[in-house]
Amino acid sequence: MKKNTMKRLLFVPVLLISLSISAQFNTKGLLTSNIPVEEDEVPFYKRFNFEVLGRQNVEILSTNEIVQARSQVGFGASLIYWYYPDLHPETRIGYRVVDLSNIDSIGTKKYQNLYFMMGGRFLPCDQDFLFEGNQLRLTFAALGGISIRGASLADQLAFDMLLSAGLAYSFQRRYYTSFVMLEFQYSPLGSDAVGGIYLPPSYTFCLSFVL
Repeated sequence: MKKNTMKRLLFVPVLLISLSISAQFNTKGLLTSNIPVEEDEVPFYKRFNFEVLGRQNVEILSTNEIVQARSQVGFGASLIYWYYPDLHPETRIGYRVVDLSNIDSIGTKKYQNLYFMMGGRFLPCDQDFLFEGNQLRLTFAALGGISIRGASLADQLAFDMLLSAGLAYSFQRRYYTSFVMLEFQYSPLGSDAVGGIYLPPSYTFCLSFVL
């Protein structure tokens, strides 16, 4: 019951940021000063990310013991629509694998998660938000969608979410067209896709290159 309530509550940030983006689409706040746009150009950032470190705990259901997974790593790619100043729709596909080889009491040695998500990102592109005169700015995102996951990618189809916050550094001072991002990324929904264990919410550190 608590897990279902948590899922409903966590859906709120995705809904709110989506409504905010929709409101921006109905305004005339187009970017014309800091991002050069050709008439035939598709206004998307292309984002490539790598997820490392962080922490993924594993609850062994038979003993109620909680241990830390040996490691986790992931990667993904996103499209970020940047035609408006601050809030941008983002679509992401990604893959994450958790190494469970240090847990002898279960039959599988890894947990996999392939996900497809949509949501929004706050990233000021027409100003140096809170860092006037610099090329550094705040960014955060809320995404929700579906994932196929488990010991293999055929075990479970489920709703999933990602929340992230961090800093973006622009390689250019005049045109904000390429960035590097460092973010703290949180997966707020656990997974019971592997028999005998439960994977509670986890976090990683995400390094992204945006072009």
